[in-house]
Order: sequence, then C-alpha cells, then structure tokens
Amino acid sequence: MKVGKMLIGMICMGSVLMGCADAEDSAEADAFVDIDDFAAAGEQQDYEQRLEEAITVLEGQLSETKAGDNTKLSEEFTDAVNAKLPEYIRLRDSRQGDIGSDGKYDIAVVLQFTKDYPYETGDGMLAYGENVLCIFTERSQENYQCLYRNNRLIRDDGSGGLIENPYAGIEICDGFLTVSDYSGSADRRGEDYTFGFGQTGDLELFGIRLYVYNTNTGEGTVEYYDFQTGTAEGYNIENCNEDEPLTQCFKRSFSVDPKQPVLFEDTEGGQLLEIEYD
Repeated sequence: MKVGKMLIGMICMGSVLMGCADAEDSAEADAFVDIDDFAAAGEQQDYEQRLEEAITVLEGQLSETKAGDNTKLSEEFTDAVNAKLPEYIRLRDSRQGDIGSDGKYDIAVVLQFTKDYPYETGDGMLAYGENVLCIFTERSQENYQCLYRNNRLIRDDGSGGLIENPYAGIEICDGFLTVSDYSGSADRRGEDYTFGFGQTGDLELFGIRLYVYNTNTGEGTVEYYDFQTGTAEGYNIENCNEDEPLTQCFKRSFSVDPKQPVLFEDTEGGQLLEIEYD
C-alpha cells in the first residue's frame, strides 16, 4: 500500500510539475505576444504623434501663403516649414486651389517619412505608407485646418519596378484633386485618382484613369472608371500615348451607391480590384 501510495504521489507530483511547465511556457508565449503588441503600439503611436505634430506646424504656417490654382508652395516657404517639422518628416510636394469650387481655398500637401525613420512603413508593422496626403481647407482668412488625410494612396518609393519612385504628382484643377502614380519596366502602368465633393458633402472618389502599355510595341489601353455613374470604358492606344485614345475596346457598368461613396481617406492604390461589375 505504501508503495502504491508513493507511486500515486510521484505521478501526481509529475502531473503538477508538467502543469507548471505548461503554464510557464504559456506565460512566456503570452509575454512574447504582449511584447510584440506593445512594440507595434509604440511604433504606431510614434508615427501618429509625428504626423499630428507636422500637421499642427502646417496649420500654423499656411496662412502666410496663397497663390493661384494648381500652384506649388514656394521653395522658400517649403524650406522654412521643413526646418520646423518633426524629425524624420519632410514636406515633399504641394498644390493649391479650390477643391469643389466652393470658394474655399485648399492646399494639398504630401508629407513624407524619410528613409532614416527607425520604424518600417508600407507593408511593415504599421501598414501605413511613408507618404501621407493631407488636405488643408481655408476656415477663415488666417486659418487653415487639415480636414482630410490619406496614408495609403501614394505608394512608397522603391515600389515602382524599374521606375523606383511611382509617385507622379498631384493637381488641383477645375474643382477636382487628382493624384497620380506611374510604374513598371517594359510594361508601364499609370493611375490617376480624381476626387471631388459629392452629394454627401464629403471628399470622395469621382474617377480613376488607368493606362497600360508596352514600351517596345507602344500599344496598350486606357480605361476610365466613373464612380458617380458606375460606368467603365476602355480604349486602345498606340505610340505609348495614353492621352490620345483610339477605338473603344469595352464598356460595362459596375455597382455604386450614392449614399455610400468611396471616401478620400478610404481610397487605396489598386482600388479597381474591389469593383464588382454588373
């Protein structure tokens, strides 16, 4: 009986020890998860904090400048602002004008996290791009406010294939904001995203122009997607000239909901992948 009790006791003790070991392993695993989560939260907080500080700097400085439609902020102004922005952020590009033709002056600004920023952007932990497009709207004669921003539309430098920098600029013309990219090698691809103010009063995606062509043959297509009417049209092009469409190669419709438009802040590169054709 004593031997049996001893065996039972040893088995029970082994089970307890094994249970303790399992608990310790589980605790260690949880600790590692917590550390990773903490690091991700810290990186995101750093990213957001620097971005908010940069926006605050610009809101305090933009009252000093006002030029014509589709003009850039002056080099002098840009240099002065860059000297005041947080470390690792610079003012990359800008355009001024009246988005929506509502009489309110708007300034679109591309802020860029520099290459020496210690945390990875883009496809990394943050899943935010290194380029952030901010739209500042005139609230009064001496006051601008950042009402819209997009962290995912302008692709990271180095992601454009042979053309390492896919960013192709921004424009404000005829009441609309257009953001462009261009990438590829022998096969080239460009996309123009056009935004305006819709029925909901929000800044929303109005249209996309997509063009693809081969630099060896010069042949390709240019496609137009109207997010107000839900219409898509495609045309053949030659001589690598997307601005001179030739014969129509397709026309079809896709689903749009005027009450739930694609908002500026929700638009990502490759938005066409989400289109559902009728």
